[in-house]
Amino acid sequence: PYITHNRAVLLRLIAVVFASIGLGEGVRPVALTRAVRSTVLHTLRPAESALRRLVFVMATELERNGYVAPAWVKRAVPVEIVASGETRVRVPAFRLVDPRKWFWWIGTKSRPRAKHMPRITIIGYDDDDRPEPPAPPSAPMEDDLLDADGLCNRLLALKNALDDLPRQARRMVRLKARDPRKFVFKHPMRPGLPPGWRWKGEEEIDEVLKVCHQIAGWAREAPDSG
Repeated sequence: PYITHNRAVLLRLIAVVFASIGLGEGVRPVALTRAVRSTVLHTLRPAESALRRLVFVMATELERNGYVAPAWVKRAVPVEIVASGETRVRVPAFRLVDPRKWFWWIGTKSRPRAKHMPRITIIGYDDDDRPEPPAPPSAPMEDDLLDADGLCNRLLALKNALDDLPRQARRMVRLKARDPRKFVFKHPMRPGLPPGWRWKGEEEIDEVLKVCHQIAGWAREAPDSG
């Protein structure tokens, strides 16, 4: 019941996002303003994390019920699909693993340094011959237009995964069963808090993420009945 309920809530919230940016069947925006993109990500990030946790719970139940993943076979990735004289770009599959946090001090010897040209005085050269430092980048503005292709793909991938949760659960089981010599599976839930988590978030999507994260934690810690 909890999977059905949270899936219905996610579908409703994503439908609102689709309508707000004009994304629909055969129609997708080319560019979005920075402000609109931030608003979409405000809902998209926690929705993706909540869905991964629902898929993890279903995959765990499949494994405990004796589901055995078939042998993994590498398949060719289809490129562009031509239909009715129009070219459509294939929507990528939903990402089943949380993006990992990046810590710059791991694997580096020093802090990242500024890329501006140093001000060095050289004897024998006039100040007029000294090259000017590059101009600093302009501050981002809320009305800047940004490419919407990647964001639309993430939204469509999320919607496709919500429409067929059992298939995503089988995908996760197959992903875990791949040859460890060629592929090291990372747990779908990264350590710590999930992407999109907001401690003081009081919106409906925040509550859904908190519930899904708690349920996934219970499924992860439950003993194997087999």
